[in-house]
Amino acid sequence: MTEGDTLPTPAHHPPIRAARMRTGVQILGFMLGLTLLAWCIYAAAKPENLKQWSRLREAPAESVAMLLALSLATMVLNGAIFQFAIRPIARLRAADIQSVNAVASLLAYLPFKLSMLFRVLVHNRRDGLALFTIAAWFGAIAASMAIGVLPPLAFAWVRGRADAGWWAASLGGVIGATVATVVMARLLHAGPGWAWFERTWNKLPLRALLPRIHEGLRMLADPRAVITCVVLRLLDSAVHTARFLVAASILGFDLPTDKAVIAGCSFFLIGIAAPSGTVGVREAFTGGLLGQLLSGVDPDQFFVAVLLVSAAEAVVTLPAALLGAAWIKPWRLRRTPSTALSPATPAQLP
Repeated sequence: MTEGDTLPTPAHHPPIRAARMRTGVQILGFMLGLTLLAWCIYAAAKPENLKQWSRLREAPAESVAMLLALSLATMVLNGAIFQFAIRPIARLRAADIQSVNAVASLLAYLPFKLSMLFRVLVHNRRDGLALFTIAAWFGAIAASMAIGVLPPLAFAWVRGRADAGWWAASLGGVIGATVATVVMARLLHAGPGWAWFERTWNKLPLRALLPRIHEGLRMLADPRAVITCVVLRLLDSAVHTARFLVAASILGFDLPTDKAVIAGCSFFLIGIAAPSGTVGVREAFTGGLLGQLLSGVDPDQFFVAVLLVSAAEAVVTLPAALLGAAWIKPWRLRRTPSTALSPATPAQLP
């Protein structure tokens, strides 16, 4: 043993145990998701629901095509949000962003947040973005998501109907949150505001994050980028709502618009938040739990609608992910990260 060698100490074991525990929890969560999916299929096959599935065979081709088109639209809109959110820092090709997003959408079905890890790997090694820049990018996207989704969802719950009051409150909430976010970011990302923030942050043991926080503030301080992302997120929420309305029409029951808003936004947020992957979790929580909470909606009919939306999404996601993988060729990524881009010189990709 050389002088620099050290024996392992008990202090080295807690991180390993914690990592193993997280892995175990993820695997258990994925298994639970598969169990929930099996339960969803079993519940959907109950005799009282078979009549609804028979309607699917009789559904007009244009309605089924519309449901598939809406599933593709939400994928494209989310890819566009990633593209415009980072535009103040780097300009990435739309085809690259959309391809990465398509593959990540398929990986989102699996545990371990593989979709996020895939995005980080590709954009770090293929596009040269620093890891903390990517983290700031994801933070800016999360902020735009909260602005575009939470006000309509909250007012749909409170208002209980999609009337003029709901529209006014939702748009007012979105506009107010957008303005507040941009103003706050512009105050903090430069001048006295940044100097104050820098002094305050330097008192914390995370000084290395400061440049990347600055990049995140730059993204949120760009009105054009933020407004574009919020508008795209509103369009995405409308697409999610439309998917449930179309699914309900195919199955032959009436779903109020406010309930479709709640269903669409909840379906999306549950899929984003589920650490064990979306398989079974979205369907069980949206169709099983939410279906029991929505007044004036038949839980069995709503449950089948959720499964139909999920099935249409899967039909679109798989071929889109294969095309995306063929475009970006993730198997050819560099073994080591490429040089990180400087915040002052955005990537100019053709």
